[in-house]
Amino acid sequence: MEISQRLKTVAGFVKYKTIADIGTDHGYIPCYLALNEKITRAIACDINDGPLGKARENVKANGLDEIIETRLGPGLLPLHKSEAETVIIAGMGGILICDILFEGMDILGGVKQLIVQPQRDVYRVRKFLHKIGFMIEDEEMVYEAGKFYNIISAVRGSERYSDEISYIFGKRLMEKKSAVLYMYLNAEIEKYSSILNSTSVRPENSAGLEKIRVNMALSQEVLKRYEAD
Repeated sequence: MEISQRLKTVAGFVKYKTIADIGTDHGYIPCYLALNEKITRAIACDINDGPLGKARENVKANGLDEIIETRLGPGLLPLHKSEAETVIIAGMGGILICDILFEGMDILGGVKQLIVQPQRDVYRVRKFLHKIGFMIEDEEMVYEAGKFYNIISAVRGSERYSDEISYIFGKRLMEKKSAVLYMYLNAEIEKYSSILNSTSVRPENSAGLEKIRVNMALSQEVLKRYEAD
């Protein structure tokens, strides 16, 4: 089964044999993992029956009925405690991911690993993972089809970053000097420069412009760390 680089990166972080894929859509990640013998059991959950129906079709077509079970419902609520060692939540907004984790705190009690891929508000997700007792053991950034994606693997543990810039850009990404983060920083600086140099910028947008200047300065600071070594 061929899946996108984004989903392959998500799947590559899986450490345990039993997983739950929340918002599974067409069930690509559980199917991919099962076909590659990386897992022994998966629960594929989705709030919408349409996508879940496609997941059922993919499970059946690949002969994975005995490994992958599909369940209809919101967030973590279709799960029972300790059913899955790894929980995957990919392709949703960061605030929604935080809400799903908060609402499913009882179920999270038996979970050893969280793999999350927020579409936005990654900063909030990193902070929330620390708040609920998970430490970010690894993170990757993928550039695909003109978009940047953050994939985070978190495990049980106590952790707090010492500075806000680590939450904004990802401490693990900065430590490993991610080539994709470097590309992202340059793209952000170019975007901010274009806005600030635009002749169409109006004085009444001063608050927004100040935010852009701050974001640009932060991006430049991280970029300097790359170029310093």
